[in-house]
Amino acid sequence: MMKSHVTLRSSKWLDDAELSGFVHRTAFRSSGFSRESFEGRPVIGICNSASELVSCNLGFKDLAESVKRGCSKRAASRSSSPRWRSVSS
Repeated sequence: MMKSHVTLRSSKWLDDAELSGFVHRTAFRSSGFSRESFEGRPVIGICNSASELVSCNLGFKDLAESVKRGCSKRAASRSSSPRWRSVSS
């Protein structure tokens, strides 16, 4: 069975030859991401409302880390490994 080419939603941001595409690519590059870390790959944002001040959301930090590991394992099963950089670090 032959796979069809899938257009990633993130390609609307990153593949645009106009100014908006340049700005998005520059933002990624200035945050420490290499071109290979986002070119042709999906952009996955994982956010949570964990806070030490609100006890009912304390478990969200661990949940977000589990989601991140799951995405990493999924990406590792493909041709190249993911390159994570946490914005909270």
